[in-house]
Amino acid sequence: MHFNKKLFSKKNRIFFFKYSLFILFISILIPIVLELKNLFFSEKEKIGVNFFYFIPVLFFNMMPIVLSLKKDLFLKDGPMKALGMIFYYLIFLPIFNTFLDGDGLNMVEGFNIVKLVNGLNLILLFYSHYILFDYTFMDVFLKKREIKSKDLFVTFSLYITLAISFGSLYTVISTWSSAPAFNGINYNQKDLYYYFKHVYFSFITLTTVGYGDVTPAIFITELLSIIEIILGIALINFSLGITLGSGILNFNNKEKNIK
Repeated sequence: MHFNKKLFSKKNRIFFFKYSLFILFISILIPIVLELKNLFFSEKEKIGVNFFYFIPVLFFNMMPIVLSLKKDLFLKDGPMKALGMIFYYLIFLPIFNTFLDGDGLNMVEGFNIVKLVNGLNLILLFYSHYILFDYTFMDVFLKKREIKSKDLFVTFSLYITLAISFGSLYTVISTWSSAPAFNGINYNQKDLYYYFKHVYFSFITLTTVGYGDVTPAIFITELLSIIEIILGIALINFSLGITLGSGILNFNNKEKNIK
């Protein structure tokens, strides 16, 4: 990978440091204010340790906002930065969001704030998917660029991460919905398997397999399932098909280009 000094310039480093400190300040201030509110306006006698769990959850949930505020911050805007954002959302954030489980965070107001931040993150997550979809499908379809060998990796990564992202969205909808959003999912035990069942449904929907053991039960999940099926067909039949059909894996063509 070519190292670009402009991406790691002093100006970018100062911007990242300044906004990271601001987010850290907000992450500390909000739980303290909520704890003081509970202390003065409820029967609570002392500040608990709940807000210590709340600080890292808020901080790491708001960090992607910093990366999206400035163009070419550490990574050049495009498919690789979008992939980095997606993997951050799908790998790192779930780890820190586990702080919300159990007795870690019992503040209703705090939980609502995290839900609001997570809603914004979902928008950024699917916007990152849009960037990848535009790169792997629309740009090629409209002949805005030539097909490259890395398109295989980007398309496959988009396919996998899209399924996990829809699974995360289904999980959020199930958590927020007053009625069961899916049939075949146990809503009494909200643990890692609860999240996995939504991701499982997402994969069998995106691949158009549809075993039928888990099915959407409300309008929004039915609508999203249709959208996911259409995206899955577009990615496999068109984007991946065009990429493979371009001959980039043809060894003889590579030899001719070298000569």
